[in-house]
Order: sequence, then structure tokens, then C-alpha cells
Amino acid sequence: MAHSSIMALQALDDYDEARFQERSAKWKKKDILKLQITPNIIKLAHRTFSPRPPVTEYSSNLSTLVKGILKKKDMLSATSTIWQELKLQDEWLNPEAGGPTSSGPKDVEAPSMSDLLNDIFDASDALGWDMQD
Repeated sequence: MAHSSIMALQALDDYDEARFQERSAKWKKKDILKLQITPNIIKLAHRTFSPRPPVTEYSSNLSTLVKGILKKKDMLSATSTIWQELKLQDEWLNPEAGGPTSSGPKDVEAPSMSDLLNDIFDASDALGWDMQD
């Protein structure tokens, strides 16, 4: 009976070690995804698709790029996991983050520097006053 108890305790130690290794592997996978895979895909995509295209076009192009990379490694099953992380990290996928500049009319025109100085110092009146004498 003592032998069975020792064997059970040893088996529990082995089980606990396996659980620890499993958790460690899970965190290692997450770190590799967040710190290596995703940033490298983003850098590649930004270089490949620059200047920044509209969000829908970029999203489609990025999806094709990711699937192409994963297909080379026979890892298409990781597509959704990587895509979720890309959505968190890649500012080009966020429509609120801005995008390519519009070639249309500007909403607000900046005043010229001379107009701004004239408004602040009323330089035209000062020059006119000085020339009256």
C-alpha cells in the first residue's frame, strides 16, 4: 500500500510538471505571435503596400499575404489567430487611424504668414501712422 501511495504521488508530480510545461509553451507561443510574427508581417505589409491604401484594399491585400506566408509553412490553420493579433497591432487596419491623404479640397486653409502677422500686430496701420509725418 505504501508503494502505491508513493507511485501515486510521483505520478502527480509528473502530471504537475506536464501542466507547467504546457502553460509555459502556451505563453511562449503567445509571445512569439505578439513580438515576432505579427510585427514582422506588419513591416513586410507596410513596405509591400506603401503608400498606404484604403483600409478595405489593405485588409484584402494583407489577408492574401498572410495566407501566402502560412501556406508556405503548411500552417493555414493559424490564419485566424494571426489575423486577430494583426487587427490589434496594425494601425493600417483601423479606419479611424486615418489613411491616405485626400486629393480633394481642404476643409480649412491655413492663413499666410504675412496675413497672420498683419492681424496680430496690425502692421499696415503702424506703417501708415509712421508715414503720416
